[in-house]
Amino acid sequence: MSNDEMQSIEGVVTRVFTAKLNDEGAWMPGKLVVLTDDGEVDFIAWPMKDFDTRVVFEPMRMPPWFAALDLETLEGASVKAIAVPKVSAYSGKREYTKVNSFKLVEPTQATPREETQGDTPPPSPTPTPTQSTLSLDERIAWNSSVNNAVQSHPFKGDPLDAEARSKWLGEIDVLALDIYHLIRRGPVEPAVELEDEFESLGSI
Repeated sequence: MSNDEMQSIEGVVTRVFTAKLNDEGAWMPGKLVVLTDDGEVDFIAWPMKDFDTRVVFEPMRMPPWFAALDLETLEGASVKAIAVPKVSAYSGKREYTKVNSFKLVEPTQATPREETQGDTPPPSPTPTPTQSTLSLDERIAWNSSVNNAVQSHPFKGDPLDAEARSKWLGEIDVLALDIYHLIRRGPVEPAVELEDEFESLGSI
């Protein structure tokens, strides 16, 4: 395997290691373990050193290709790299220390296939429910209903608690709908039950 041979590598990042000092005070490199079709390979990134003194820069600097990566979100990502391979004398694995580029691969979307005569058309997707268009009066009535519901039933939980907010909004939705129907119905004369009054008859 030639040390000058550039290779194109594609795979998924399975593990991420940051550069750090070990117990003896020596620098350990950053490392990305990538699973390819041919097995796992390592991408090694050593902290950069001063050319004259061969001492690691303070503060520490990493090679540009490694420094540009978001290591916290890199695990599980599909990547493509161009680098020079070699076999590690320590692990016997294929590794890359001379990296020309290392990029995330965006997932590709399948191009819709044109239907030909005789093909069975795919099932139609379930339509997403859409909100009906309300008239101006209906929108005013609904906004008034929501405001009244919120005033009568204010949210008293933790605003960062998504579950509590969702439950409260569901209660507001039910209450506002009841109020909305009352507003749209308009005033109605309440039915009053009249009690029959009986005169007390004296004994004859």
